[in-house]
Amino acid sequence: MSSKKLTSILLIASILISTSVQVSAINTYPTTAEESTVAATENTSEETTAVDEQENLTENPTVQEKATEIVLEKDNHKTADQQESQTTIDKVAVKSIVTSARSLVLENGESYKLTIETDPFDIDKDTLTWQSTNNTIAEADKDGNIIANGVGSCTIKVYADDGSDVYGYCAVTVTQRVQNFAFKDAPKTMKAGEQITVVANMIPLSATNKILRWTSSDKTVATVSQKGTVTAVGNGKCTITAKTVDGSEVVKSFEVECKGKTTPAKENIKVTSVSTATIRKIVRENTSFKMETTVSPSNASNKDLTYTTSNSKVATVDENGNVYAVGKGNCVIYASTKDGSNLRAGCVVTVEENAKSVQFTRKSVICRIDETVDLKPTVVPQRTALPDVVYRSTNPNVATVDKNGVITALAKGNCQIICISADGMKVYDKSNIVVGQPVHSIKIHGNDTVYLGSVTTLSARIFPFDADSKEVTWSSSDNSIATVSSNGTVHGLSEGEVTITCRAKDGSEVVATKQLTVEEEPDVVQQLIDVAKEQVGNGPSKYRQWFYNNEGWDIPWCAIFVSWCFDQIDGLGKYIVASAGAGSIARESVASGLSGEWHESEYSDSSTTPQIGDVIEFVWDGNGRYLYQDKYFSDHVGIVYDVDDYFVYTIEGNTGSDDNDASSVKRKLYERTSDKINGYYRPDYTK
Repeated sequence: MSSKKLTSILLIASILISTSVQVSAINTYPTTAEESTVAATENTSEETTAVDEQENLTENPTVQEKATEIVLEKDNHKTADQQESQTTIDKVAVKSIVTSARSLVLENGESYKLTIETDPFDIDKDTLTWQSTNNTIAEADKDGNIIANGVGSCTIKVYADDGSDVYGYCAVTVTQRVQNFAFKDAPKTMKAGEQITVVANMIPLSATNKILRWTSSDKTVATVSQKGTVTAVGNGKCTITAKTVDGSEVVKSFEVECKGKTTPAKENIKVTSVSTATIRKIVRENTSFKMETTVSPSNASNKDLTYTTSNSKVATVDENGNVYAVGKGNCVIYASTKDGSNLRAGCVVTVEENAKSVQFTRKSVICRIDETVDLKPTVVPQRTALPDVVYRSTNPNVATVDKNGVITALAKGNCQIICISADGMKVYDKSNIVVGQPVHSIKIHGNDTVYLGSVTTLSARIFPFDADSKEVTWSSSDNSIATVSSNGTVHGLSEGEVTITCRAKDGSEVVATKQLTVEEEPDVVQQLIDVAKEQVGNGPSKYRQWFYNNEGWDIPWCAIFVSWCFDQIDGLGKYIVASAGAGSIARESVASGLSGEWHESEYSDSSTTPQIGDVIEFVWDGNGRYLYQDKYFSDHVGIVYDVDDYFVYTIEGNTGSDDNDASSVKRKLYERTSDKINGYYRPDYTK
């Protein structure tokens, strides 16, 4: 709406409010003699008018028959105008953002797709902002694609742009493999007993894992420690080799000649058997273990073994039997004799992937004291041979957790259960534990029917009343028939049956369901007329009780009766302002922008044709309108239930007596051109 239109509407509203002061004075409780006199005067109609109307009845037989059945009476009631404020529409803010992984380990240059879950789930993802605490280490685009740029650690965050300060995050660690290395001070010759430590310079310097595996081609000539220290032990030449262990498979070697030691001849005793401590081993990626072997006899001349792998992409092994798990799969590590006996033993090695993500399916759990809950996380990739996670409780006094993830509630309070991947990759998740009173049951209240293209709102009653959390979620069994919002509002989309489910959010997994029927909306105008007809003969008690929350005394109630009738039909209350003021029914409904429009009476505008369902407004001054008042200023109000060529037929409250407390609901009729009819407010029942 333009600012000019808004200014005009505000100006009109202020004028209407100022004029309503006089109307209000007419309909308040009479407290002075002067006010009582005014009320009595306005409740008295003119005798000449009654005579004219009786003559018209006599001239027309059809009309005379109707007049015999229905008492032609005048009403006399002036009531106070009220105004209601506009409804403001709340904007739903983002409550939470959860990333698919809370921590990641990537190699430099590697990318990873990070997904998110939001509450509410259907927010526009384009309203989210992705940021990195250090783009030189890792950055993220608007779709959650993370690219590793450099070695180090940073945090990727995704923010909601709605001012709620809600965000999700993922800690990212970027590693760098060795690309090459070079020896510094590698010896060419050594004397027996001499030791030299060889330094390896890594390329690039930022490589994360700079550990090398050192081997000697002939330990009788020279040995080498895992720190690169070469020791000359005999005469001859041998090759010293270093190999990266970070998976880059970079290998360098140099030859050294040792002199100065004479080895006495020994008896050559052959190896008769070789065995391993285990024939099957299950390990995780990037771990290592020592292959334990036994050579017999113990006095064999040469008990040295050669270690080999059947698949170096799964696991590698050095000359000392140290096995390094490289990638997922199976292989066999062999230990073979070097003395010519041609014996060997093997161990089947299974390498399982490290965890990429660990997530609890239940982020929060409410349980009672002494209750146990089996809290199993989802681990990706899933493994079966080895434990996936280890657990711990942040407050064992409130709740403990065993190695299988079974929680035992001990005392009222709060804590967190943390599950960490057992492979040492520091991938973990948390679940909030509340020991208190969980939800036991839910009862859904609301209509069993929603009309096609319309809405109805369901409510959930939580038991017990002292449950620690009363939050619920709603879902529909068929969104093509009906959808349901987070507050329980059901929208009917197509005819059929649908099940609406309400689920407790406290972790108790308590649910309730309700069957709803979506059908065509009935004729609401006829429903309104039927409700109004059923009230004929009733006094003011229940209408005053509905409006004022008490019966009161001597309170005009014609407008209250009309408001009450509209309120009885689902959805009709939106067309009029619930009011105790006759003029307010039309004035405030139109001024408030409700669906409907004003039509003058036939006395003022011969082109007007009243319709069934119109709200009819009356004035008793015999001029069709009060001078110096707005066009809605009225003394009395009712509902049109029929119209013919001569008369308009009404149902009105507060008629038949000058005493407001003794009056009742009656059917009445008026000539269509009567000067007592001010006009008609016509709701747009099609909206």
